[in-house]
Amino acid sequence: MDDLARVVKTVDAAAKQIVVMVTRELTFTLTDGTKILRRGEAKKLEDIKVDDKVSVEYVKQGETRTASRVTILGDK
Repeated sequence: MDDLARVVKTVDAAAKQIVVMVTRELTFTLTDGTKILRRGEAKKLEDIKVDDKVSVEYVKQGETRTASRVTILGDK
């Protein structure tokens, strides 16, 4: 499992995906089991906004990165 802390570039709630800028944009797929947190509180995909800083824990299978946890950083 890898962990990245970077800036959100796009959020696609319908596709359950976020795009995060690392040294390049990386797309992460979220599942119903993906935990989304801000300051320890459970949040929804809709709470992730473009330009939020996030930490993403994920597993890569082939070219697919599936997020197990997304932590929204900061005090928004």
